[in-house]
Amino acid sequence: MDFLNVLRDSLNLLYKKPKIFIPNLCAAIMYAGFELVLIKISIEVLDKMLSQSPEGLREVLASNILLILGALAFYPILAVIDLIVYAMYPSIVLDYHNKREISLIKALKSALHAWRIWLALGLVLLMFLLIVTPAISVLTFLSYTTGNTLLLIPAGIIFLAAVILLMLAVFFVMPIGIIEKGKTLETFRKSYRLGKKHRKEVLPIVVFSTVLVFLALLIGNIPAIKSGNEATYIAITLFVLIKMLQSLIYTYISVVNPYFYMKIREK
Repeated sequence: MDFLNVLRDSLNLLYKKPKIFIPNLCAAIMYAGFELVLIKISIEVLDKMLSQSPEGLREVLASNILLILGALAFYPILAVIDLIVYAMYPSIVLDYHNKREISLIKALKSALHAWRIWLALGLVLLMFLLIVTPAISVLTFLSYTTGNTLLLIPAGIIFLAAVILLMLAVFFVMPIGIIEKGKTLETFRKSYRLGKKHRKEVLPIVVFSTVLVFLALLIGNIPAIKSGNEATYIAITLFVLIKMLQSLIYTYISVVNPYFYMKIREK
């Protein structure tokens, strides 16, 4: 299937069924709310620390440590929510493909039922970060200590190549796991085989999706509500709007691979 056709038809799907945006928008609002609370806590703790003596700093940290750790511990919960939302889209695309009314409740139930698939995918992504990050960190550290910014080029190339290879291998994991309801290991094997077989079509989609992810992350840094400034209502509104814009990009990415899988499945 032609790369541009997949992207165009996926965009057309979103245009025809705007309710598909709802799961990611809900997740984005939760993220925005949590991060605003975390920013508020950070500002309050920092203000207290700036007005303390060196001895008082330890007391401030000790008195707020549980609050800080509790806030940071919420990130794994948000990551699980992200995976569940991502797992909803194969069911949504399947309903659309079979000309059925799209049911978000049904999609959520399918995602929860396939918890082994998205949990395994999450662990694979975590392991990937634990393996790749140290290699990138070494090159970044050497670049910083030696002043040789050229070292950042191989670091970026290694990271991007690793991301693209990983995405090729797991590109079809969620559609296969949700639609076919296969076992976890077999789902990953089948995803790898399909990604390898259709690499000419999958590779440009993966590259395009990776670019969109980096774009979404870049957009997410635009508000830059610093930990020393007052978060005004305008800044908060902008922050939430940016998170919602991110969610629109993530929704598009979430639709592309199940749509492509459905076309392959037809053949």
